[in-house]
Amino acid sequence: MKNHLRNLISILITVFIISLVACGDENSNEVLQITSEESNEDEESNEDEESNEEEESNEEEEVIDDTSETTYGSGLTTLKFPEIISSTNIDLTMDYGSTEFYEGHLTTTRGFNGSYLGPLLVMNKDDIMNITVNNNQSEATTVHWHGMHVPPNIDGGPHVVIDANSTWQPSFTVMDEASTSWYHPHLHGNSREQVNAGLAGMIIVRDESSPIQSMLPKTLYVDEYPLILQYQAFDDSYEFSTEGGTEVAVINGTIDPILELPAQMVRFHILNADDGENFTLNLSTGENIMIIGTEGGLLPTTAYVSELEITNGERYEIMLDLTAYQGQTIYLQNTAPEGGGPGGGGGPGGGGGRLSVTNAENMITLIISEPTTSAVTTIPSSLENFPSWSESEADITRQKILAGPGPNWTIDGVGYDHDVNNLEIPLDNIEIWEITNNSDQEHPFHIHDVQFYILDIDGIAPPDYKAGRKDVVQVLAGSTVRFITQFENFTSDEFPYMYHCHILAHEASGMMGQFIVVE
Repeated sequence: MKNHLRNLISILITVFIISLVACGDENSNEVLQITSEESNEDEESNEDEESNEEEESNEEEEVIDDTSETTYGSGLTTLKFPEIISSTNIDLTMDYGSTEFYEGHLTTTRGFNGSYLGPLLVMNKDDIMNITVNNNQSEATTVHWHGMHVPPNIDGGPHVVIDANSTWQPSFTVMDEASTSWYHPHLHGNSREQVNAGLAGMIIVRDESSPIQSMLPKTLYVDEYPLILQYQAFDDSYEFSTEGGTEVAVINGTIDPILELPAQMVRFHILNADDGENFTLNLSTGENIMIIGTEGGLLPTTAYVSELEITNGERYEIMLDLTAYQGQTIYLQNTAPEGGGPGGGGGPGGGGGRLSVTNAENMITLIISEPTTSAVTTIPSSLENFPSWSESEADITRQKILAGPGPNWTIDGVGYDHDVNNLEIPLDNIEIWEITNNSDQEHPFHIHDVQFYILDIDGIAPPDYKAGRKDVVQVLAGSTVRFITQFENFTSDEFPYMYHCHILAHEASGMMGQFIVVE
């Protein structure tokens, strides 16, 4: 009887304890629900903390295996990758759309073949490209092949207009070295709005005849990745804003991206497609970034920097050696100064400033996994030595003076005039351009048609990582930059090429000129 009574008491105590635990769980769930309503960013991490270890492990495995726009805990989202088009026949459609940057909220955008940005175009040197561009917008536009050496009637500047709801069909031979270029609208007065809305895409040019290129990583989305960098400001309605709001870094159309990479050499083609601000990249590990290429192709040798500033329109090819980080999480950081006052709180309408939902510096979260079976573990110390020109070969030196603001931004004291060719350049001329910035702001100076080599910056030779072929150069306030180039292959009396500041608001305000190349 005593044993029976003792067993009964034990059962009652057990039931009582289970009831207490259940109440505790309900209270915890209530707290979690309230917290979730207050902060969407903390929702998954709080739920994970309340889950047992087995459930947490299963959830993490599902997230990592899912390459869609899956939320990773505190706001992190799988990095989006553009569609790859490697055909010589390309169809591009420019249209309006809506894009989900923040979960559950759509933003009005534009894109090529989609709602935001455009496909990655992979071209081969010497290929003949046949492209159809359909402009489904209700306004005119152009498409400029930024960095590519093409005829002026194909270049896509302000004179090559694609009317609303019409089609343009350019054809050209790829004459560029293996390099990174991009495409975007260039209609005077409309470029900033259209590019900022999402009309931009990257071009990677291959050269299968290059023995150096064959030694580098080149399996896209395995050990080679495009990164299109922008800032976007959002208002309280999650629409893009040019007046205040919270500014965040957007990479390939993704806010706070996470990317799983193999523990080996990984190559990135990086483009600053923002309409006006710089990025300054470094690694959270403190290791140097290896720079292997500029806009027009590979450098003569690999350059090593602790941080890399990228101005508007610039492109760099970099390598990260991730061999020692298998099983770790590291960050590609952006430490560029904030552009709009103190940060506002990790979401739209936060009061200005630049921040990431998770951390202002951690631009991309990198999860380092095991290497692939065909891993590239070293790269050549010597890369490409492309032909250049000596100063003694120059036919002329031209001075260009950047000034403003105003009332307008100007080059050589005049604003842009669509009907005036500022220069006539003889075909095959080798020229030195001396760009002096008399304003109190920096200007990324871009020239169409050619690649150039920087001779000096304020009389000092450029750093190693800027010693390659370029089409954009940062000219700081009060600074002078000299570069040398040659104008080859194409002439036209009707269609000019452009030179301008690639801060798109400055370009629209007049800091642009144009030239024709003549026989």
